Amino acid sequence: GLRDRRLCLAVDRAGSRVIALGDDSRHCLVLGDPGSGRTSVLRSLALQDARRGTRLIVLDPRRRLHRDLPAEVLLGYAPTPAAAAQAVAGLATGLARRMPSADVDADRLAAGDWWSGPQLHLLVDDYDLLVLAGGSLSPLRGFLPYAADVGLRITVARRAAGAARALHDDVLSVLNDLGAVGLVLSAAVDEGQLLGVRPRPQPYGRGVLTAPGHPPREVQAIVAAPPDRG
Repeated sequence: GLRDRRLCLAVDRAGSRVIALGDDSRHCLVLGDPGSGRTSVLRSLALQDARRGTRLIVLDPRRRLHRDLPAEVLLGYAPTPAAAAQAVAGLATGLARRMPSADVDADRLAAGDWWSGPQLHLLVDDYDLLVLAGGSLSPLRGFLPYAADVGLRITVARRAAGAARALHDDVLSVLNDLGAVGLVLSAAVDEGQLLGVRPRPQPYGRGVLTAPGHPPREVQAIVAAPPDRG
């Protein structure tokens, strides 16, 4: 499979430089209070990927994304816990087929040509609601270290409330360990440290970005505004 191109995530407020998700940081965790711009960040990333033919799997408990995304790139859309479980199981089955077999040599591993198909982007909005309803991304856990090899990107958004504890769950903790980019949008100061930064109330789409090898940066997220901001 072809390696991902970069997705524009935010603009560094200090230097007005665009910060993008690249191969070194494929995954993204977005935390913020309702109205902070979480869903709009997901929408922006999804639309960028849709334009290049990446297929999207969208778990969307509040149904804020479906009307904005082209149907032809939606491999799966799940507005309910049951649909989410089905979509995650289907994705896990598809990824298992993409895992390299024992006879794939180092050259083919480097070329990434032992499977064919589209890049895949799993976008999860309101992860806290999904978990509350008993949903889980656990079937994908074993594939996360090989995401670059099997053409997978994951972006997860959830409320900042309770996020410090939630980041220890069996999937978010692995994404964090693997160097996911973190975007902490507007949130109450009393949440304590989230992804190594102390959140605070911020204007819509504004926040602090954390990435491996970089100090936290004040950013303005690139948002695709819906008819009603979310």
